Amino acid sequence: MSFENHFRSLGGDKPGDPTNPMGFTRSTGFTPQPVPNLVRAAMVRVVAGERMGRGFMVDATGHIVTELTLVDEANRIKASTFDNDVFLARITHKDVSRGLALIEIPERTPGHLTLGDVGSVDVGDDCLLVAKQSGETTELGKGIITALRHINGVAVIQFEAPGELGAGGTPILSAQGDVIGICSSRFEKNRDNVGFAVSANELKSLLYAEWADFDIDKVFKKIDV
Repeated sequence: MSFENHFRSLGGDKPGDPTNPMGFTRSTGFTPQPVPNLVRAAMVRVVAGERMGRGFMVDATGHIVTELTLVDEANRIKASTFDNDVFLARITHKDVSRGLALIEIPERTPGHLTLGDVGSVDVGDDCLLVAKQSGETTELGKGIITALRHINGVAVIQFEAPGELGAGGTPILSAQGDVIGICSSRFEKNRDNVGFAVSANELKSLLYAEWADFDIDKVFKKIDV
């Protein structure tokens, strides 16, 4: 299925009230899923002033994708890796329409995530999200994709998952472990347990075009952990 067909316009420019035409069962809690070492090593806690959120490594040289609202205009940005190392980070690129930022730490990193193609998943498929992250403890939880749509011109994934899942900057993973979206607080949550994520294809278009000075080859090269 082509990217264009997969992201047919569902619901116009505004989220509206999410419907449940396929009878999805709402989750009220999550059962921890096994966490691959690569996911654990790629997750980052981002602290910008009094704000705290998440991000994840997209290459082996310290580039991290996170929410723009978390880091924009911050005087100091700190990034903590899974082994509790803390680094001073700087913003290298940002995109207002998608609400994404690329920050950098001066350190090679032990693992990074591969950006997938959202065309490989469909409505009704399961997805995995980081539920808890504390020091060396990382837990994954399961959600379900309930819509693929455009909101204000941005291709997004609508998903349903327990409230602990979907914090801004958290990657959504396919069953194969590839990133298919980046959770965003930019889009309104108008029902409990419903979240939105910017499509990974949107991030790849940034890396290929607007952020063209970023070395895209690094994003698709896995390293041993």
